[in-house]
Parts: sequence; structure tokens; C-alpha cells
Amino acid sequence: MVDVVIVVGGDGTFLRVSRELAHMDLPMLGVNMGHKGFLAEIEVPELEHYLELLIQGDYLLGERMMLQADVFRHGQPYKSFISLNDVIISRGPFSRIIRLNTYVNDDFLECYPGDGMIIASPTGSTGYSLSAGGPILNPMLKALVITPICPHLLYQRSVVVHMEDLVTVNVATKQGEVFLTFDGQEGFALQYQDVIKVQKASCVTRVVNFRGNNFYKLLHDKLMDA
Repeated sequence: MVDVVIVVGGDGTFLRVSRELAHMDLPMLGVNMGHKGFLAEIEVPELEHYLELLIQGDYLLGERMMLQADVFRHGQPYKSFISLNDVIISRGPFSRIIRLNTYVNDDFLECYPGDGMIIASPTGSTGYSLSAGGPILNPMLKALVITPICPHLLYQRSVVVHMEDLVTVNVATKQGEVFLTFDGQEGFALQYQDVIKVQKASCVTRVVNFRGNNFYKLLHDKLMDA
């Protein structure tokens, strides 16, 4: 019987394993051997101390919201994915500006012309979304962040929506390559008028936390004091 999965590696490893274990309801403990290691709970020099706490049962369990993305082609379901960090719609390396008609529930939000769009979970708000100018969210929040990538507009603002909202994106670009990626690790090419629906997934990523560690301390150690 498996009680806890210890994930040794960087953020990429943690993201991959989170998708693989999403439906198994197994808590994960991240041990950072990468660069930033923002998703990991502990560093390698701390391993012995925290493993002792783990064996003693002196730890807490948290949940991270995941995203589900459903792609429709010609009005029919085409592919479905889950991710922990984000769902990204972006142009190809030689494409011109792409246009993405974006809706929240049934309400039209904006037609974004630019390099693409990131729809991130609170966990993913410190990833690509942050690099694109998006806000930082506490991972315990239940929300989605819509962040345009280099929009060809006079304004560039992310939009934070409720966790129960449905974000729908229609590919309004006839020419050029458009790609959909999940956590920056999986993906495929989109076509003109493909529809992508992103919402909170029914599954979550369960994580091991230790007393004394918290998001704001991590934020300072990993980003503010970099």
C-alpha cells in the first residue's frame, strides 16, 4: 500500500507526476533537485529531517486545484486533458499574430490579438503566467487566471475569474500555426475554429506540507530573494 509519493526532481517532474497520479488520490512530497523548485516542499539538504517527520506522521495535507481542457473540432469532442499549472494557446515559431475569441461562461470577454493566451490555476500563477505579467495567487485560492501573451492592444491585463467559471476560447486565425500545450509538456496543433473549454477539474493534486513552511515564505525564498 502506498501512502505518500516522493517526487525527486524539478518543477517539470512534479507537474508530470501530478497529472499521472491525479485520479489516484495519493499525496505527493516534492524534493527539489532543479533550479527554482517552486512546487517542491523541501530541498535536498533538508531531506533527512523532513523524512523523519513524514515517518512520524507529523505533516499536513493540502490540495491544489487542477484544470481540465476539452477541445472541440467541428462541433465534436476531440481531445481532453488535465493539468496542474496551465493551459496555453500560442502561435507557432513563424506565425503572425493569432486571434483568440474568449468567453467566460456565455459572456464575450475579448478577442485577443497577439502571441497567445495562458489560462492558469493558482498554482500555475507563479509560472509562465507570471512571466507574461499575470498576478501571483495563493495556491489555496479557487480561481482561474486568464493572461494574454504579448497582446497587440493598448492595454495588457490579466483577468481572474471564479473557480466555477467556464473559459471558452475560439481559434479565430485562419493562417499560421496555433498550438495548445498543457503544463508546457504535452500538446498538439490546433485548427481554425477549434474550441477550447477550460474549467476546474474534478480531480486535485494532493500535496504534503510541513508546519513552518508556507506560501509566502516560499515566495520570498524563490522569487523575491532570487
